[in-house]
Amino acid sequence: SEMCIRDRVGLNYNQVVKAIHHNYDAASATRMLWRLEQETRKMTELQQQILTLAEEFGKRWSDE
Repeated sequence: SEMCIRDRVGLNYNQVVKAIHHNYDAASATRMLWRLEQETRKMTELQQQILTLAEEFGKRWSDE
C-alpha cells in the first residue's frame, strides 16, 4: 500500500542521513544531504504522477 511504501522510504531516508553524518565531515554531509533532499522531492513528484496515472487508467478501463 501507499502508506507502507512511504514508511519504508522514510526509514531508508533516516538510515542514509545517519550514515552520512557518521562517515563524512560537516561540509560534505551538508552537500550530500542537500542532494538527497532534491532527489527525494523528485521521487515524491514521480510517485504522485504514478498514482494519478493509475487512477486515470482505472477510470478509463472500468468505463469501457
